[in-house]
This record gives sequence, structure tokens and C-alpha cells, in this order.
Amino acid sequence: MVSAPTTQRNTMISTKKTTVMRSCAAITGLVALSLSVTACGGTTSVADEAAVGCDGVIPESAKELSVWYHLGEEADSKVINGQVESFNASQDEVHVTLKQIPVTDYPTTIKGAEADGSLPDVLDADASYAFNYAWNGDLQPIDNCIPADLKADLLPSIVEGGTYADKQWAVGLVDSAIGIWVHRSVLEGAGVRVPTTPADAWTAEEFKESLVKLRAAGYERPLDVSKQYGKGEWYAYAFAPIVWSAGGDLVDRDGYKSAEGALNSPAVVNAMTQFQGYFSEDYVDDNTDNNAFQSGRSPMSWSGYWQYADYKAAAGDDLVLVPLPDYGTGSKTSQGGWQWGITSNAKDADASWKWISYTLNAENLAPYAEANSSPAGRSSVVNADPLYQDGGPLRLLVEQLEDGSSVPRPPHPVYATVSSAWGQAVQDIIDGTDVAVALDKAVVTIDEDIASNEGYPAPQS
Repeated sequence: MVSAPTTQRNTMISTKKTTVMRSCAAITGLVALSLSVTACGGTTSVADEAAVGCDGVIPESAKELSVWYHLGEEADSKVINGQVESFNASQDEVHVTLKQIPVTDYPTTIKGAEADGSLPDVLDADASYAFNYAWNGDLQPIDNCIPADLKADLLPSIVEGGTYADKQWAVGLVDSAIGIWVHRSVLEGAGVRVPTTPADAWTAEEFKESLVKLRAAGYERPLDVSKQYGKGEWYAYAFAPIVWSAGGDLVDRDGYKSAEGALNSPAVVNAMTQFQGYFSEDYVDDNTDNNAFQSGRSPMSWSGYWQYADYKAAAGDDLVLVPLPDYGTGSKTSQGGWQWGITSNAKDADASWKWISYTLNAENLAPYAEANSSPAGRSSVVNADPLYQDGGPLRLLVEQLEDGSSVPRPPHPVYATVSSAWGQAVQDIIDGTDVAVALDKAVVTIDEDIASNEGYPAPQS
């Protein structure tokens, strides 16, 4: 399991600033991420030089660059280590020192560094969590660092996934998306249609009927949803597309004032009730051995690109990736992976961007994406990848990332609480709790967090 969609993690960062920071926001209407902002306690929260962003000049004082990277998959780590070596050898203007931190310790490490002022120049953050760091004053906008030609080549989902409060705070090397892996011959033998595009996706009713047909064909629990990952970010990431497909959302994105009516609408309740039926009727394999699909025990696996190599080895040419079911407004998928951000503690934004842009170069980005079969974050790179180009086995995911059928997890600082509350709701629904009750509970948790943080006033810089 790769770390791009953070499926294996059960960690969550704090969504609340310190009391002093919240009080300052209430008084001044600002978050401490602007040029030379002075906090209520009288300390400067952002260095003058860092706050101006990129100006095209790297001072000698910024030669030594500290970079933090999550330690998840070995393949990713190996590529990043190699890129640090090649970057340092390629020029003498900036020298990178890389610190890799175990993914399970990453949020607490950042929180500790935030408290004592020891954040690095550059860090990577998972998808929407970057905006919590932005709101807390830990990141600075990077709009004037990204060249126009590069931005035009970034996948729309990469730009969207790094943007909050009309500013871009982060940029991802790769994106992510999910679908349903199937054994084609098994489905066809059971009389189940194999869809190929989002427009051709199974309806929710047709998907349920496919489970019935597969059970009748001898597959007692035909569906794997990687249940073994648990209710952490996997549940939040994997099953949010059901909400979006039903016409709802994890929070109302019009001002991010509430989740009421978005997460608990009648259409979402209906869709999640259908989801609950997969478990209550025992169609889902617990997959405690992480081998349900590979062994052929479950001919359907609700998962993502990171499974391609293992699944291909097991299923060969019988392996097909199909879109998630349509629960009312079209098939949807999640998006968002780890993203580089320049901290407010950075000695110089240009020095930081020199490293980030190096990793985004096509010749460096391609092997990084290849390490875990990830969709590269640049159109020119991903469309040249045999896995993702026209006719490739993962082409569906690029089409979804480009055509708007992929949806980012809410790019807002409230997302940390949204993730936790929604993930708990999914677990409760799986365990048999009344769907409306579980969703209403999540709405209350999310709305209380928004209120306690005074609506999360947007950072200004």
C-alpha cells in the first residue's frame, strides 16, 4: 500500500490553533501568515524575507536547505534519496539535507516543530492537510514561484488540490484516484457487465445486482474494500466518492460554514444505506490476510492505482480497472496525494522552490511516479506513461483526473476534523448504526469545530 492517498494511516493533525492565535484572529481578522505579522504576544510569526515568496534571487544565507519527507513506501524513499544526491551534485547554489520521518509520526513531529519554531524550509503534506498548516501559519503561498508554463502542464487536480483561499500553497508530484479492480473473466462468466468509462459506470442498483450474481456463481464474499486498513484516512478517502456521487459533500464548500444538508441529505443517507447493505448482507471480505483479490477469493476490489503491480501479477491480462458505481449524479473518484509546501520558517522561497522544481522536472518526476505506478502530476509526463497513456491499463484514472469526475477532499483547514468525523461515521455505518444517526453525528462534530475556530478566517498575505 503506497502512501500517496495515505490509506494506511490513522493519524490526524490538530485543527485548532493555540488560544493566543485564535484570539488574535478574532481581534484582527487575520491569521499569522502575512508579512511581518506581530502576534498578540508581540513575537513575529513570519520572517520578512520568507513572506514575500519568490523574487528570483537566492541569498548566500539560504544555501543550506532543510527538507522533510514522509517515510512511507520504500520505493518512494529510494527515489527521493537519489534525487537529493543528484540535486546536490548538479549545482552549488543550494544544498539539501533530507530528513525522512515515519508517516505515523509525521503530524506530531510537525506539530512539535511548529511549537518550538524548528520547521524545515520545505515539507511535504498529505492532500488537504496542507491547508491546516497554511491556516496555522506554517506555510506560505507559492503562486509567484510556479512558472506559468509549468502550471499549465500540471494536472487540473494538482492545481485544485493545492489551492485554498484563492492561493496555491502546495504542489504534488503525483496524484491519486480509485476505482474497482475486477477479474474480467469472472464477471463475464457470472453475467456481469464490465464498464469502461465513468459515463458507463454501474448504477448503484446494478452494482448490488453484480454482487448477487457473483455470490450465486460461488463467490461468497465477492467484494474487497481493503477493510483491514480501518477507519483512518482510508475510509475518508475511499468512500467519500459515494457522497459526491449522491450529490452531497463532506462539508458545504460554499463558505465552509457547515456540513448540514451536505453530508446528511436524504440522497446521501440513501446512498450510504446501500453501502451499509454490502456489509449487513455479508458481501464484503474482511481481507485480514490482504490477499482477497490476489487469491481470487473476491473478484472485485474497491481500491486504487497502488495495487496495480500486485494485482497484475495475480490476474495477468484478466485484470481490469472499472469506475466506481453511480449513486445518482455520476461516478466519482477521490484525488490528492502528498504535496510539497514552503514553510513560513523558510530562509528563502527561491531556494526552496529550486529543490521543488527539480523534483517536478520531467526526467525526475517520471521515475518517482513509476516507483509505485502513480499518476504523475504533469500532463506531459503522465500521458507519456505506458500505464496511463491512451490504451494503458490505468488510463481511466487520468481521464477522471482531467474531466472533473475526480473530487478533492475539501481543501480547507477543517478537513482534519471532517476526515475524523466522516471516517467514524463510515465505521459506525459498517457496524450497523442507523445511517441518518451516524451522518448527523458527523455533522455536529464538524460544525462544532468550525464554530470553535470562528469559521476559519482565511489567511492573508
